Amino acid sequence: MNRLAAALVLVALAAASGAWLLSRPQEIRVEAGTNAQAALDRAPPGAVVVLAEGKHEGPLTIRRRLTLRAEPGAIVAASAGEPAVVTVLANGASVEDITTFGGSTGVIVREVDRVLLDSVQVTAADLHGIEVIDASARISGVEVAGLKHPLAQGIEVRNADGRPDSVIESSTVIGGMEGIVSHVAELVIRDNVVRETTMRGITVTEMSDGVVTANTVERATGAGLYCGDMSRCQFQDNVVTGVAASDDGRSTEGWGLVVTYHAAASTENDVLEGAAGATMTSLGGKFTQRSPLEPGDGSRAAIPAGLAVVAALGVLGLLYAAARRPARWLARAVSPAGDRRGPSWLLSLGLVGLGVQTFHMIEHSLQLYRVRVDGIPSRGGIVGPRVEAEWIHFIYNGAVLVGFLLVVAARKAGWQPPGRQEIGDRILLAGVLIQGYHVVEHSTKLAQHIASGAKVNHGILGGEVDLVLLHFSVNLAVYLAAVGAAVAYVWGVRMRKRVTQRVLGFG
Repeated sequence: MNRLAAALVLVALAAASGAWLLSRPQEIRVEAGTNAQAALDRAPPGAVVVLAEGKHEGPLTIRRRLTLRAEPGAIVAASAGEPAVVTVLANGASVEDITTFGGSTGVIVREVDRVLLDSVQVTAADLHGIEVIDASARISGVEVAGLKHPLAQGIEVRNADGRPDSVIESSTVIGGMEGIVSHVAELVIRDNVVRETTMRGITVTEMSDGVVTANTVERATGAGLYCGDMSRCQFQDNVVTGVAASDDGRSTEGWGLVVTYHAAASTENDVLEGAAGATMTSLGGKFTQRSPLEPGDGSRAAIPAGLAVVAALGVLGLLYAAARRPARWLARAVSPAGDRRGPSWLLSLGLVGLGVQTFHMIEHSLQLYRVRVDGIPSRGGIVGPRVEAEWIHFIYNGAVLVGFLLVVAARKAGWQPPGRQEIGDRILLAGVLIQGYHVVEHSTKLAQHIASGAKVNHGILGGEVDLVLLHFSVNLAVYLAAVGAAVAYVWGVRMRKRVTQRVLGFG
């Protein structure tokens, strides 16, 4: 028995050892002067490619989930004409303890998520230390110095809408025009040190969401911290000192913190010292008492929202009154032999359409709340800036118009709903006219988007009126038209009978 137990223990230990060995990532060591790219290309997913001490020729590209790591004294170099010394194109890849030299950029992360850049040193890059493009990454312990171009940026995250938040932490950037910067991205910037930049230290701009905490900005020129272009920024526990002035405009006069062009920012326990002063706002930029990344409360939306509702009802009422003759024409066009129930797909289509339009109405209501109650820049309600908004809205509103026209076609082909047909027809035709204008509006916005690339476009009336209120009103009118026509067509008779029987006691 003792021999059997001992044998079982040995078998278990052997199995555990085998499993441990199999679970260990394969390690591939690359000597200096050999082909590091070939080693990366042949390494299996999960492997660790280790660069030995010495110089390794770049550029290098990581195309699968693996770890590129360097021993002390290893360096990856590329010529100044190369886009990047190291490019990461794989989800979940890691670059650790690497020193890069040269290239337009030290490390580029492109169109992937969950990338780790840890203890990377970037030297002598031309335009960027680190670039994260349409991607997300965790950047920790990075050092960027010796940038060559006068417009260079240390660490930049851009065009990353819809990606998980990027995190930049415990890193150091020395020199360049901007130290850490985001464009159209969501990120957390914490515990970093930025020194001696020539325009801005830490920048959150172009409809970005940024949490900027416990950073140190020293001896910057222009502005220490910057929140601009409809961005939302939460600043907390940052220390900005020694910001000098430049002659590049009002926002670079030597401010500790600048909030501009319809951006919103909060500040808490920040130490902000600059030649021009602590803070500056311009062009609709504003400070909020609480973080603009969190919903607030208030009643400032009551009047404009009420006016929007009245406008929607007024337009719908006017068009309803004007639709008397067209509705009678539509009723005369209906075939007497038509099917009262209508085509089988019509009810299903109507229910789905109402459900989707209800979500759309919630979206615009939340957007109105954020802008008019919180005072936060318009960012798209529930889905925010995470989608190509102009394309989505153009396609969606075109589909809504097609849905209305299908119901008109069904009526003309002989569908006779059991309710108040004339009332339903008039409401339906009013909705067609409003949605027709809505499609023209979004067609114009889409054309402007294609021409300029801007994510927010004015359309026909946006330059003259409030875009948020305009589209809330139009969508509300369309929604009420859809619900009103449905009630009149389907439930009108039943509702009338119930009212007369239960309330009046007869019928």
